Amino acid sequence: ALGSYDSTVTIWHGETGLMRSKLRGFGGAVLCVNFLPFGPFLCVGAVDKSTKVFHVLTGEMQFSLSAHSLAVRKMCISSEGIIATASDDKEVRLWDCRMPWHEAMGTQLAVCRGHKGPITCCHLTREGKGLLSAAEDKAMIVWDVIHGAIMRIMVGHTKPVMECFMLEDEPEPGKEQIIERRSMITGDIRYIVSASEDSTVRVWDLKTGYDVCYVRLQNPLTCMAKSKDNTLIAAGDEKR
Repeated sequence: ALGSYDSTVTIWHGETGLMRSKLRGFGGAVLCVNFLPFGPFLCVGAVDKSTKVFHVLTGEMQFSLSAHSLAVRKMCISSEGIIATASDDKEVRLWDCRMPWHEAMGTQLAVCRGHKGPITCCHLTREGKGLLSAAEDKAMIVWDVIHGAIMRIMVGHTKPVMECFMLEDEPEPGKEQIIERRSMITGDIRYIVSASEDSTVRVWDLKTGYDVCYVRLQNPLTCMAKSKDNTLIAAGDEKR
C-alpha cells in the first residue's frame, strides 16, 4: 500500500505488481500507512488530522480515529492491534483496535504528552506495553503505554531526531535467556539507536538514558533501518 500527496492510497498486488484498488476520502496528503496484524485491514494517517481503518478488499472504511489537532505523520501497531498515532501536535495517542471488534472499537487508551515539537517517529515494543517516540525537539521518550506516563527522556542530539529503534531481540524457542531484571514495560530491551539531522547515529543505554557510542556522517540523516537480528544498521540522507 502506498500513500500519496494526492490524497489517495494505492493498493498493489504483491505477486503480480498490478494495482488492486485505490482508496479515497482524505482531506489532504496521506503521510503514513500500516497493515493491521489480523485480517485485510489497512490503517491510514493523513494531513487532515484523522486516522482511518479500511477493509482492503472492499475499500470500505471501518472506523475513524479522530482526536489530533494537526497532521498524523507516523503510526505503529502492536501484534495485538493497539495503534499508536504520532502527530505534528506534539502528541502520541494510543487506540484500542484489538479483536473482536465491537461498538467501542477505536477507543482511545491514552495520550502521551511530553515532546516540545512535532513527532517524527514512534515504535511500540513487541508486547505493546512500551513505546519509543522521537521529535523535532531533539529528544526521545520511552513511555508506559498503559498509563501514558514517561519512563525515560534521552537528549544528546543537537538537531531533530528523524528515526529511532529499540534493539529488541527475537525470542529463540528452546533457548534459556539470562535476565537480570526484566522490565514489565520494555521487557529485555537494553539499547536504542537513533538517527538525526545532526548527521550522527547514536546508540543509547535504556537503563541510564545516556548514549554509549555514536558515528558521525557527512550529511543530515533523514531515515534509518535495521536488520531483524539487530546486527546491521543502514542510514540515509537527502543526498544519497
